[in-house]
Amino acid sequence: MSASDESQSSAVGAATGFVDPTSSGDHHRPATAGVSLADVAPVGLLRADRDGRVDFDNAAWRDLCGLDRGESAGHGWLERLRPESGAMLLALVAEVASDGEVRTSDHQVLVAGDWRWTRWLINGIAGGAGAVVMAVTDVDQDHVEREALAFQALHDPLTGLVNRPQFFELIEHALRGHRRHPGLLAVLFLDIDDFKAVNDTHGHAWGDRVLVAISSALQAAVRPEDVLARIGGDEFAVMCDRLDDQTDAATIADRVRGALRDPMVIDGVVVDLGVSVGVAYANGAREAPEAILDRADRAMYQEKRRDASDADALSHSSA
Repeated sequence: MSASDESQSSAVGAATGFVDPTSSGDHHRPATAGVSLADVAPVGLLRADRDGRVDFDNAAWRDLCGLDRGESAGHGWLERLRPESGAMLLALVAEVASDGEVRTSDHQVLVAGDWRWTRWLINGIAGGAGAVVMAVTDVDQDHVEREALAFQALHDPLTGLVNRPQFFELIEHALRGHRRHPGLLAVLFLDIDDFKAVNDTHGHAWGDRVLVAISSALQAAVRPEDVLARIGGDEFAVMCDRLDDQTDAATIADRVRGALRDPMVIDGVVVDLGVSVGVAYANGAREAPEAILDRADRAMYQEKRRDASDADALSHSSA
């Protein structure tokens, strides 16, 4: 259990001692003490009936959301939540009020115009006739860090493009869709011509800056719905789904070649590069993504050989 979860559980433990502060008799003194303890708890606390109507919120909750006292009363607290989150929390409140079992759930809360992730722990109140207490902890940083780790696992750290494993997963996902709605999917394999000379001349750090610039140029050349991936040092790939026919893929390949046709100027240095492109089409909805990429790779090398042969023929005719 994390430190924030321990704090949340401790606050709930104190808050579940709530009794109605408006009640009379022997319960009045414990209620006053309980409310005071809840009001200074380090996590947000809301007390609600089984229908989610709040009759108490503490300072930590109001500070988190920038609310004044009383603004969360009744169902006012739901205004800080997305509709789907509010509906889910109301359902959880009803469940806890019915069976007394603790529920936890993460939801985004509107804070100063931004949505922040919070963890909600809902527990019943002893002798509370179905009342519950909701403890709310800010866990936005935890979510940000998890999302960053998830992004890193699926993307190239230098360019931010999709990486090879995720590229294969996206192809597989697209092909599963083709089993229900057949279509034409193409994979383009891109190899940057003469990139080794860039690293040899200027070093790998400068070469990395060139790769970032190349990624931006390629991204601008493909369609918004296409997936551009970096699958190796100077190798990229594009998934083009839902094509009308093979001329669409040929058009995209031509745009990709055109993106690097003109020299690039990086840090005042002129870089003259090109790109060889191979195209392969999925042979049915059950072909392995690796097989499609492998055929595109072979097609790319055939283009390289043709270009080399054409250049050699041109040099001999000019001699």
